[in-house]
Amino acid sequence: MTKYFSKLREKEKKINKRRKKRLRNRFLGKKSNDAKASLNSRENNATQKKIDERPLIKLNIDLIKINIKEYTFELINRHFENYSDRFLAHILSQENENKKPITEDILKKYNITKEDRKVAISFFDNFIRCHNINIKCYFSSIYIFDLFLINYSEDDSNQENCRSFFKSKIKNEISEIKIVLLLLCCFYIVAKFYNTKLISIDQLLLLENAKDEYTFDEMNDLINDIIMYTEANICDVNLYIFIEFYLFGIRKRMKQISNDEAFIEQFENSAIHFSIRILQDISVQSVSDSIKALAIILFSFEFTKHSLEKNNAQLNDRFKKWREDLTHSLINYDINGVLKVIQWLNSYMSK
Repeated sequence: MTKYFSKLREKEKKINKRRKKRLRNRFLGKKSNDAKASLNSRENNATQKKIDERPLIKLNIDLIKINIKEYTFELINRHFENYSDRFLAHILSQENENKKPITEDILKKYNITKEDRKVAISFFDNFIRCHNINIKCYFSSIYIFDLFLINYSEDDSNQENCRSFFKSKIKNEISEIKIVLLLLCCFYIVAKFYNTKLISIDQLLLLENAKDEYTFDEMNDLINDIIMYTEANICDVNLYIFIEFYLFGIRKRMKQISNDEAFIEQFENSAIHFSIRILQDISVQSVSDSIKALAIILFSFEFTKHSLEKNNAQLNDRFKKWREDLTHSLINYDINGVLKVIQWLNSYMSK
């Protein structure tokens, strides 16, 4: 009997000891393993219940992509708006006034005419439109095309090559497809620069009669020659870059006083259209890009007012202020160049 009570007391001591330990742990903010397990179980059950009760969210990936694109575009626009004036001042100061324009004399070295060049560029214009390619690629490709013709012809070792450069392998005459292929090779380089897989050499050779004039290796060699003679200088400022900067500055001023989106949109579309057309003709290429762009903007503004029969005094004042600010910032403002381009545009419209 004594042994029984002795064991009972020992058991009570152990129970009391465990109880004191739990009380001490509770006071110190600790939990026993049993309590932790119990608590975790309750928390897990509660969490699972909330998860089960929560409605399923179906992610619209396309919508997310659109939102991200719009957000990114908004950030770029804000950045561009804050620094566009500095950017414009920089490219105006960096514009190479000694840049050699394409001329009829240079084309004669290749036994081609300005009409041959125009036909190739018109084909490329349709190609860009049909495939909905960014218009920047159009201007950059033509810039590289002209730059190659100029630089290649100035290398004395290429005099004989120039005369036969566009000569057909099949007929003893100039091949239009060879001129087009040279321009498309320039586009191929530009597309690579912008990190887009728009076209391949094999696809270029699918053009009608292309394989009669070039093999794959010859096309690859031509692309390498273009890169070597132009240094793939796609980052050089061209007409479109000035048009883009000018339009941004004007839109920023117009939006402060007018919500006439139809007027602004047609004005911008007209400026791009006239820029595309004027690039196809070499007669005004001696005028610097900044001056050509200014003349095109002036003409497009008046053309839009006339075609929409709108004459907003406030817009006129804002546009006039923009023009005055720009002409003061132009390093080599050339009024004769402006008048020459406007005369060309009037002639183009009369046709």
